[in-house]
Parts: sequence; structure tokens; C-alpha cells
Amino acid sequence: MMMPMMNALGYVLYVIVAVLGAYMAIAGLMNVGLTGVNVLTLGMIASFLTLAKSFTNPISQLANQFNSIITALAGASRIFKFMDEKSETDDGYVTLVNAKIDKDGNPIECEEKTDKWAWKHPHKDGSTTSYTWLKGEIVLDHVDFSYVSGKQILHNITIKADPGEKVALVGSTGAGKTTITNLINRFYDIDDGKIRFDGINITKIKKPDLRRSLGMVLQDVHLFT
Repeated sequence: MMMPMMNALGYVLYVIVAVLGAYMAIAGLMNVGLTGVNVLTLGMIASFLTLAKSFTNPISQLANQFNSIITALAGASRIFKFMDEKSETDDGYVTLVNAKIDKDGNPIECEEKTDKWAWKHPHKDGSTTSYTWLKGEIVLDHVDFSYVSGKQILHNITIKADPGEKVALVGSTGAGKTTITNLINRFYDIDDGKIRFDGINITKIKKPDLRRSLGMVLQDVHLFT
């Protein structure tokens, strides 16, 4: 509010100088017959108006700079808040690896790029690590979710999207369309139920590998070089 207030005060001062100067000039002209001298001339009024403007301009500029400083401090506080954010926990152990096909059509992990991907699933019971082709099957099984504890916004959501199938979620603003997308990417964790990707619970998949396997285009698109 400082900059508009300083500008307004500058205009008020300008008007006061003009009005008082005009009044004093007119009064001086009325009394010129008595003294023979006009105390205040139009040239003097113009000079005072210029001086008043010169006086208020630096104050207005200072207020403008103060406004920029406040804006910069607000931006800096958001940057520092972002830098102080704790890293999200990741307890997943299933990873996405390059794979090639064996003689039986099953995936085999390899170092070279093959444009074929498989889920590497080590089992905690000590059994042999299994590999599953990345196909893109998404299943939401009786999912419940709330941003704030006690205020559930998704209840018993069940959706299945087969590989290659197009599924559209249609609804008004705030219906939960973007929320479901965020849950599949594990930007938030669900309260109850399961989300499976190619038959694997996404809580078992490492977050970087899960998000690397998905493409997401939001409503506000930002392009980077």
C-alpha cells in the first residue's frame, strides 16, 4: 500500500500548492493598488509546483523500490521453504530395467538399451528375483484417500485401464480427476485399498522408476529447453 499512498500524497501536495498559490496570487492582485507590489506571481506558483513535484518524486521512487524489496523477500521465503523441505521417503524395491527376450519370450535384464523394459522384482522371502514386462496396466482397487485426516475426498474408487486402452475421467472442478493422477504417480499415498501397475503394488516400486515409466501432461504446460 505504500507506493499508491505516497503517489496520492504527492498529488494532494501538488493540489494544495496550486490552490494556495492561486489564492495568494489573487489576493495579491487585489492589494496591489495599496502597496504597488504583487507578492506572488504566476511564475513563482509554477516554480513551486515544479519544486513540489521534485520533492515527492524521490519519495514515490523509494516506495516503489520498497515494494520490489518486499516482493523479492516473499519470493526468497518460498525458495528457502522449498530448500528446507524434507526428502520424501521411498521404501520401494522394484526397479525398472532394460530387458531382452529369452527363447521362452520372458524378459532378461541387460545393460544395453533395447527399448524394452521390465520390472525387476526381488522377493523379500529370499526366492529368485522375477521379471515382468512393462505393459502399462493400471488398476485402482477400492481406493480411499484424504488430503487432510478425517476429510475423505475419494472413497472406494475402482478403475482398471488395460494396456493400450484409453480411459477418460470426466467431472467438474474438484471432482478428483487430478488427484487420481497424482495417486498413480505416488505424489500422495492412499489411505486404503491398492493401486497396481502391471500387477505390482506401486508402494513396492521405487518412486523414480515408477514416475520414469509414466507420462504426465498437466493443464498448465511449461516448456523448457
